Amino acid sequence: MSSLTVTPANLRKLLASGADNPVLFVNRDVDYEPELAVWDAAYVDKDTIVITLPELIDWLGDDFTDDDAAEYLPELQETVDEIEPAPGPHFTAWVTTTPSCLAGDNADVVVLADTFAGYRRGKVEWESGGGEVFTAVTEVDAREGDDADAIRESEELLEAAGWRITGDWEGLDPGYIATVERQDEAETWTLQQATDHMKAANTNTAQRALKRLGIEPVGRAPGRGGQNLYLTVQVMYAHATRPGQGARTDLKDTE
Repeated sequence: MSSLTVTPANLRKLLASGADNPVLFVNRDVDYEPELAVWDAAYVDKDTIVITLPELIDWLGDDFTDDDAAEYLPELQETVDEIEPAPGPHFTAWVTTTPSCLAGDNADVVVLADTFAGYRRGKVEWESGGGEVFTAVTEVDAREGDDADAIRESEELLEAAGWRITGDWEGLDPGYIATVERQDEAETWTLQQATDHMKAANTNTAQRALKRLGIEPVGRAPGRGGQNLYLTVQVMYAHATRPGQGARTDLKDTE
């Protein structure tokens, strides 16, 4: 859903415009955040147009009330949401370098889904604290271990689970944070590729392990006798968080 909301006032502004061919559009050329604005269609990217003046008059006439407009606002809002969806998804990795009730004496790493909080001076702002989508525990003793070791192990766990670190680590008591993103979620591996990544003895062993971890094939490779295909990010995540590898929980839904 977009951060912009269509109102009757936007439509009245379109109706009152003195431009030759006015349109209501999503204006991204602003210092702070995108806005709904009215301007001549000749100077507007057609892909940002929400509604034209002829369309508005055809729908509502030239003397409409807020109640009249209310019937059409949901449809216009859908158009705005398609043009200017809220940014995202956005994730932050948190490395805790002090003992905790969850990880015990070891440093742990958690990825949280962030919430879009709006714009500030043209930049998107996010609020952390959303649901956990990845959790793992390092082997670094948080009581006396080195923070650099905790970060290095956390990076290895994240990357092995299909996460890409996109920002620098910043100190934030009681640890460090950095922005991360998922690898391409549409990428697939054949069973053999999954076997190689998991360092399994053979494809049968890997297939049984994937089934045990709840990972199902999403298709088959082309050609006669093509192997099963698996989503790469699911294989990486399941393998990185398998029992005995520092995971505190079973495989979580990463959608």
